[in-house]
Amino acid sequence: MSPQQTLDQTYQSFLHQSGKLPLLEKFYREEDDYLERTHELLDNFGEAPLTSYGDVRAFSGGRAAATTLIQDVASAGRATANELGAEVPPVLCAHWPDPRPNSRTVRLSHGGCIVLFNTGLWQTIRFFSQWTALQVKNATGLPLAPGDDADVPDLRGVINRQMRSPAPWEGTVWVLAGQREFFRREMNYGALCWVIGHELGHASRRRPFKGGWSADNPLFNQGALIKDPGELESPNETQANDSFGAEFIADLIATRILRSAPFNFRDRPSIPFTMGCLAAQMVMADSWWQQAAHTDARLGWTHPAPDIRIQSIIHGFTTPMSELQAASAEDLKTSTATAKPETLVGLKFVVDRYRAWCEGLLEIAEAREVVWERGLADRGINPMSLVYLYTAYGKAMKQGPSDLLSAMKVLDEQ
Repeated sequence: MSPQQTLDQTYQSFLHQSGKLPLLEKFYREEDDYLERTHELLDNFGEAPLTSYGDVRAFSGGRAAATTLIQDVASAGRATANELGAEVPPVLCAHWPDPRPNSRTVRLSHGGCIVLFNTGLWQTIRFFSQWTALQVKNATGLPLAPGDDADVPDLRGVINRQMRSPAPWEGTVWVLAGQREFFRREMNYGALCWVIGHELGHASRRRPFKGGWSADNPLFNQGALIKDPGELESPNETQANDSFGAEFIADLIATRILRSAPFNFRDRPSIPFTMGCLAAQMVMADSWWQQAAHTDARLGWTHPAPDIRIQSIIHGFTTPMSELQAASAEDLKTSTATAKPETLVGLKFVVDRYRAWCEGLLEIAEAREVVWERGLADRGINPMSLVYLYTAYGKAMKQGPSDLLSAMKVLDEQ
């Protein structure tokens, strides 16, 4: 039996033993319903369904397209990573029925990894790409689409209904054309590639280091080692400083993969593709800041704060590859907040504008103000993220002495 067949069998076993299979089948029925609604709209416009909307990269619904896309991206991403020197073992990427906008890598005791792409993230990314395409001039600051931006009533109301409810897929279907449609597809594809590229980064045996790939990656494969499907419901909590490094390296590897062919060419990343990578993080940032502001939920140890990761994406896609390849991960940690003359200025202008547009649309600034008033003590924040967040926004920490001491101790050790 091939490694891929073994991974697929393990995934199917997880679904059956965890009782998640009915929920996954429900998701696939909803995807088929979405495809049917899309084709009904096309018919109403006098366009036959078997047009470019039948392309698997049209993100227009359907079980077959959903499963094919994530598997194709994972396959191409792994091949690219290994050509670069990352040494990624066999990987299966598959949907996992969970409404939260997340994904994770599961490390298996018999070897290989399974990337679980949450159904909620899949559907939320699709809607977010549509909203951007409907407002592409406002979102980018550039006249990239003919005509005025679409008149969409109360986007914030749509967001509250579709992104922050247990069932974001119960929303509106839009059918677009021309440059808006190109933007929608490329953004959606970029977001998908970023999420899967990050998870492939976790599975990489090597890490980028000063022009090459180092075989001394101490944070290799930090995904939870799963022997029983019941363990899937429990997050893998590594040490705070290790998890910060592991997530940062995974983001760095994702950038290297997606800056290379077949995802991008000639050191000029596509504007909508890059916006999609950023959009994937904005969706997660929205979830993080809203939880921080309006719930008492623990915010987790396993990732740097979303603002740090957003800046890392912007830096990673707007810096020439020659500079990225010459730097180590440690160098890049300190440079993500520093603009340099070599920056790809036009692309950076667009993604900076898009980040600001997303933050306004998602009301993240308002959520931050609530968070500063509440404080972030005892919320399970990585100590480094805690210090960086307060420093970046010029806020005074209200944490107790133990929180500050632990945070500063981690920083001193870096």
